[in-house]
Amino acid sequence: MWCVQWRSAQPGGLEKFAAELIQEFSHQFGPACLQADTAPLTLDQREQIWSMISYDARTDLIPTKSWQTARDDDDMDFYLEGLYPAPAGSTEEKAFRAALCKISRTKFQDVSLEAAKDFLPHRLRCICVGEPKEKSYVCQADELSARQQE
Repeated sequence: MWCVQWRSAQPGGLEKFAAELIQEFSHQFGPACLQADTAPLTLDQREQIWSMISYDARTDLIPTKSWQTARDDDDMDFYLEGLYPAPAGSTEEKAFRAALCKISRTKFQDVSLEAAKDFLPHRLRCICVGEPKEKSYVCQADELSARQQE
C-alpha cells in the first residue's frame, strides 16, 4: 500500500502508475480462461466472460440489431440485463449465441484491458485514501479479478 501511496505523489500520479501496470501486465487482465491457453473458447467460457463485462462493452461486441427482432426499446433494456438478452429457446437467443461464438479471444482481451484502464486508477485511489469500494463499477472489476485468481 505504501508503494501505491508513494506513486500517487509522483509526477503523473496514479493514472500513470495504472497505465504502467496495465502495459507491463496486460496479459493478466481479464478472466483466467483468456490467459490459460490459445485453444478456442468454449460457449461456457464465453458466457462467463459475457456475464462479467459492462453493458456498453456488450453492445459494442454484439450490436442489438444483429440478433434482435423488432420490438420497443423498453423490452430491449429488460433483455440486455440478463446473461442472454432474449427469452430462453427463442430464435433471438439462438442468433445471440451464434454471435457470441464469433467473438475472438483477442476481442474479449481488448474489452478486459479497456475495463482495466477505466477502473484501475479509481481503485488505486480508493486504496490510497482508504475509501470504501463503490458497489457498482469497482466491485464488478474486483469480482472479475477474484475469478481470475481462482
